[in-house]
Amino acid sequence: MKRKLIKTAAFLAAAALAASNGMNVFAEQQPQSVYTVGSVSKMYVVTAALQLVEQGKLELDAPVTDYLPDFKMADPRYRDITVRMLMNHSSGLMGTSGIGSGLLGERSTHFHNTFLDYLKTQSLKADPGDFACYCNDGLTLLEFVVEQVSGTDYSDYLAEHICKPLGLTETGTLWTAFRKPNHVDVQLDSGVHFTPEYWAEIGSGGVLATAEEVSRFGTQFFTGNETLLSDRIKREMRKCYANDDFEDRYGLGWDFVGFADYDAQGVQLLSKGGDVANEHAELLVAPDHKISVSVLSNTGSSSMNLAMAEALMDIALEEQGITITHKDPACKKTLSTIPKSYQKYEGLYGGGSDVYRVTFPDMAYMQVQCLTNEIQSITHYLYTTEDTFVRMQGRVPSGNASEDPNQEVVSFRQRNGKDYICKDALNQIEQLGSLQMAEYGLQRLDETPVDAAAQKAWDERNGSRYYLYNELAASCYYLLPSQKLFVTDGYVSSCRITDETHAVHALQIPGNSGRDLTDLSIVQTDDGELLQMSSGTAYLAEKDFPVLTGAVRTVPLHTQQAGWYRIGDDMANKTITLDLPEKSAVYVYDRYDKPIYSSFMLDCADHIPLPSGGHIVFLGETGSSIEITS
Repeated sequence: MKRKLIKTAAFLAAAALAASNGMNVFAEQQPQSVYTVGSVSKMYVVTAALQLVEQGKLELDAPVTDYLPDFKMADPRYRDITVRMLMNHSSGLMGTSGIGSGLLGERSTHFHNTFLDYLKTQSLKADPGDFACYCNDGLTLLEFVVEQVSGTDYSDYLAEHICKPLGLTETGTLWTAFRKPNHVDVQLDSGVHFTPEYWAEIGSGGVLATAEEVSRFGTQFFTGNETLLSDRIKREMRKCYANDDFEDRYGLGWDFVGFADYDAQGVQLLSKGGDVANEHAELLVAPDHKISVSVLSNTGSSSMNLAMAEALMDIALEEQGITITHKDPACKKTLSTIPKSYQKYEGLYGGGSDVYRVTFPDMAYMQVQCLTNEIQSITHYLYTTEDTFVRMQGRVPSGNASEDPNQEVVSFRQRNGKDYICKDALNQIEQLGSLQMAEYGLQRLDETPVDAAAQKAWDERNGSRYYLYNELAASCYYLLPSQKLFVTDGYVSSCRITDETHAVHALQIPGNSGRDLTDLSIVQTDDGELLQMSSGTAYLAEKDFPVLTGAVRTVPLHTQQAGWYRIGDDMANKTITLDLPEKSAVYVYDRYDKPIYSSFMLDCADHIPLPSGGHIVFLGETGSSIEITS
């Protein structure tokens, strides 16, 4: 009965999520559709590494450099990173690095062959072990450790030591499960379908599997199931590494090793979510109650999948006589005056890539204004009787503000001499319930003025758009090709300006708000001005794009040098046809950078539209060219 329940839950998860939200999952929601499971892949590489630990070949608290001598960084602290820190996100690594990680319909060794090179020039954002902050690079390094210690290619190790013992015939990687007919397509919000995506960062996000087989993999974490790992080592995985109520409740590999509503009923849940560019996943396991649920989708988000998984988990627990009660928090009692002691917290704050100004107008409410988006959005908070602030809908001075139904309660806290704004937020997901998450949200930033010449140089770039330049031709990141540069006093996004052409990461935030940091550099090339990120990615300034006119008949291609053009007035609203060589690609975008055509679209037409005010990019390898034939 339990085995049947696990299988049914896996099928219902993917199918029900698709049906109830109008999502079109490949193969009409069949449970045997193959997805990229994103960061759920981390549980597979952690399992592999722990198998080597149990064999005495690997030590959790040994330095990574003991096993991976080619791993080097510009920051000498990297030698203090241990294997355990890779698993619980406390390594201090910047986040996500490399080129060629996500590809449409193709596979390549480029990411694997060059990943360590990108780390060699990077610094750490924190001392190893100081705090946990979600980090893809840590699990990619763990994949390299598994290969080095086992002497086996990771894809082969996965097949032999994880898939084979569990009877997983549909689980694999881009090297062992490539172009399967039951692999879901990429589906954009517009409903347009692209060829399936494959991820070369296998350890952190590249495993391919069906919902049923992800659930079956989850059963190996059941207490008493020692097919892959002993109960002793699995108890180690279930330990919570959070130091306070606002740190994520990471285990070894797991995003969460407990949820309050379930803890109250004596049920420990283990959760791992995953998102790649266009696919999403959740694995939710109750190890002591022997329930495993997975939800996979090619639209939505991993948060939606977690809400669906919790709903299925509740049904399964009810069959065991356990009722889980999910109570939304009560409205907060608010006050009209804020203690003057809070004035000291006014200032500049950063979180993610954004910068905010926090003020207390007339000490009546808190205002948080984002300085790094188009509209400089403003959010108001009222002070509560609990010495916290609650988010409001509307403007407080209007007299019409009310508490946001997606309740967010924030408080100020000091840690290691830094001021932080922490939040406890409710995320209501239509038809599926709600998720409650507590985390560090914003960190106070240094407001000391920077050199005037440096500020002026970056101010002149404020509002400029830069477009992806150095990815592989098949990269799925060309589906989201551009970013706009926002500059405030002393900062480019949340990076601190150091001179006219450089800005460095400025955040040390536990959890998700401090993940995926990078340093920025401006580099002049023959093609124009590049915004170079220390993670490896480079973007070309829109101002340096040539114009595509009727006179352009041949476009020479260069490896990892995207050929961007603005669509000229004489070509606007016309169509062209192209002669594309092998390993080349083309994308066309409207004036809002939305892709309206790509050679990776399924059933793409021969005639390519050229919208007014749009862009076109030609991608391929050095020595070849694209001919515009009409």
